[in-house]
Order: sequence, then structure tokens, then C-alpha cells
Amino acid sequence: MTCEHFSEEKKIEPQRLECEECKKEHLPTVALRMCLTCGHVGCCDSSIGQHAT
Repeated sequence: MTCEHFSEEKKIEPQRLECEECKKEHLPTVALRMCLTCGHVGCCDSSIGQHAT
């Protein structure tokens, strides 16, 4: 059985090209993650802030 959302075609645009929270806190970003539903961009769990989780 596959997820019914898998076949939906959506073009999600990132809200930003950087982690806004890291920028505000002057933290380095290791990698970015984007929410595939709303386009929110945050830093990964390897970053100090972990803003994507």
C-alpha cells in the first residue's frame, strides 16, 4: 500500500533560502530542511539550533 499523498503533484516553493531563526541567533547552519506542505525552511538536526524539528 502506498501513501495516497505520494501521487499528488505539488510545487512547493521555499519561504526562504536560509534558516531565519539561525540568522536571528547568529548561529551557523549545517544543512537546511524544507517542509513539503508549507515551504517553511529550517536548519537540520546537525545544526546547533535544530530549527526544522
